[in-house]
Amino acid sequence: MHTIATPESLSVEGQAIVELAAKNRGVFEIATRADTRGPAIRAGHSKLYDPHDPDYAKRCRETVPELIELLLVKETRDRQHFELTNFGWQLSRRFCVKPTTGSEVAGGATICLQRDHEELAHNELTHDDTAHHSSDATPPSEPTPPTEQKAELPSSALWNTEAVSEKESLLSALGLEDSFRPEEPRTLKETGLNGAFVDDLILKVLLGAGSLSGRDIAEQLCLPKGVLEDRLDGLRQRQYLTPTGSALLGDHVYQLTDPGRERARLAAQECAYAGPAPVPLEDYLDSVQAQTIRSEKPKRAQLEKAFSDINVEPRMLAQLGPAISAGKGMFIYGPPGNGKTTVAQRITRCFGQNILIPHAIVEGGQIIKFYDASCHELVESKASSLLMTSDHDRRWIRIKRPTVVVGGELTMDSLELKHDLVSHVSEASLQLKSNCGSLLIDDFGRQRINPTELLNRWIIPLENRIDYLSLANGKKIEVPFEQLIIFSTNLEPHDLADDAFLRRIPFKIEIGAPSRDEFIKLFGIFAKKLEVDCPIESIEYLLAAHYDSCGRPFRRCQARDLLDQVAHFCEYNELQPVATPEILDHAVTNYFTAMAGGSAE
Repeated sequence: MHTIATPESLSVEGQAIVELAAKNRGVFEIATRADTRGPAIRAGHSKLYDPHDPDYAKRCRETVPELIELLLVKETRDRQHFELTNFGWQLSRRFCVKPTTGSEVAGGATICLQRDHEELAHNELTHDDTAHHSSDATPPSEPTPPTEQKAELPSSALWNTEAVSEKESLLSALGLEDSFRPEEPRTLKETGLNGAFVDDLILKVLLGAGSLSGRDIAEQLCLPKGVLEDRLDGLRQRQYLTPTGSALLGDHVYQLTDPGRERARLAAQECAYAGPAPVPLEDYLDSVQAQTIRSEKPKRAQLEKAFSDINVEPRMLAQLGPAISAGKGMFIYGPPGNGKTTVAQRITRCFGQNILIPHAIVEGGQIIKFYDASCHELVESKASSLLMTSDHDRRWIRIKRPTVVVGGELTMDSLELKHDLVSHVSEASLQLKSNCGSLLIDDFGRQRINPTELLNRWIIPLENRIDYLSLANGKKIEVPFEQLIIFSTNLEPHDLADDAFLRRIPFKIEIGAPSRDEFIKLFGIFAKKLEVDCPIESIEYLLAAHYDSCGRPFRRCQARDLLDQVAHFCEYNELQPVATPEILDHAVTNYFTAMAGGSAE
């Protein structure tokens, strides 16, 4: 599976096809009509045909298999109809949309481009002699040989990198990266769902709600009302539901009939899911490929920004940088209390901020609930509301790149689809939920399962970036394994895994104890955050009395924890929040007494 990321990698004909399809809602066909001398690529009223170079249409047709191989285009109804994939849409957004006063002509091929996005959707892009009658157009030149013609057609696929950069920077600033943007389905076929499945969803939603308007049903299913009109009419004709009143704008309020209630119950027994319509597994696979963290290569600036709210030494950043940029797995190890988990949680911030995920996925009639509020953080902002236009497929929701954290509770079952025998609905596995983000195995080696067994489960996925999961009906499905997997442990990696596995986790980063200067600096940072006055004299007293005298090692968490004890002590005793030596003695007694040997271990 491979595709391209830059327009320049495509041939001139390939660029023209992607541009033409993008102006026609992503679809085009190969057809023969009276205005061409043979079959030509068409999209709406536009066509890729040059009367001065009959071979041009043939070259464009011969380019289609190449675009399919590059995952930019796929077949639809039959072998003559095609549409852009999500990769194709992503690439098409890099096309030039700069304004022109008329037409650009190159060897008889005319391209008309306008800035207005709505006009672009209806703008005709024609390669025929009618465009040459424009008052601003250059008169057609003498026919050019095919080899020269191909070299003189760059105007058919200009790229406005400056405009793209402005758009991408704006989206990035607002946290609305647009590498993947599913369009709102206009027909039931475009949803990828069959009519009976959608009918059952409608009936199950009404069974739970009692009565709803058509728009409310569409809102709950996250589908356009226009897509559901025929389904609602069909359910009325079969007397499964009946209108009980009128709603705004010619809508109706619907309620189940007795036969409809019986069918809804039977549908709920087969599958109790009644929520946003799921997306086909194929669409989800496209979304992961378009939004994978491997397509981004964070640099020093992104790293420094992601870690700006915590204190990390430059040496540590220099180690983390290449590992994060590589997008591969890593071991983070070292003594407890030095911030391994905190560092791991910041790593995801180095990549693009937000992604789109589906509420649920369907494959072979089996529902997999995907969105999980405990793992996924919704992005809701005024900026996203303004830019989230009505043609967005609402079955997808925008979240921050996930950081799924699991510790000692991890079991082998967590790595498989969880099938509920009562509801007959499956829940996505941990690694599936963490796709396009990070999966942190915290306290690795302390799980209830053998570390070797866990590591063996991931050897093949780490190697091939593909995992295999079983549906409730026993069918195996292939899913992406596209996350940065991080093992955080207090133990040595070689004590947990053999060389075969460690080879697949190329980066091993030790997070050791802080230096004395860093330890003092941490007190200053947390004193400011907790609004506690911590004089340097008190810190020097603490180090001499409770660290140097007994050889206690420094740990990064101790500055925060001790000052937190000081803050609570002062609040309870109605004192000014000041870390005096006496209060620090009290905090040390509370904090360290129960620890083995009175140390920080």
